[in-house]
Amino acid sequence: MSRGLKVRLPLLLAVALGVWLWRSDLFAQPRELVFVLPAPAARVDVQLYAEGGELLAREERADAPSVVRMEISLRRGRYLVRAFLRGGEGGERTLSREIDIGPERVNEVELK
Repeated sequence: MSRGLKVRLPLLLAVALGVWLWRSDLFAQPRELVFVLPAPAARVDVQLYAEGGELLAREERADAPSVVRMEISLRRGRYLVRAFLRGGEGGERTLSREIDIGPERVNEVELK
């Protein structure tokens, strides 16, 4: 093994270990959650909760289409999604669903 390789090898190993740790489940990873609603709504409030009941994120939209996107850093695991839809006539509908976040960067959640 050449002297140059001996000097660079520890640095390369440290960088590889850092990249592996950075992308591992030890740290929250950036995720895009795509919430598919049953229909467009005049107002929508989407809330994401941890297993312990802690509110992690909230997205409110007026004149919301049937798809709402949220970007957030999350670990793999189980989360609770609650959506409150308000129609133009004042009617309100509440949707709730537990979701499992895996290794995928984009997670589509259909709310019914």
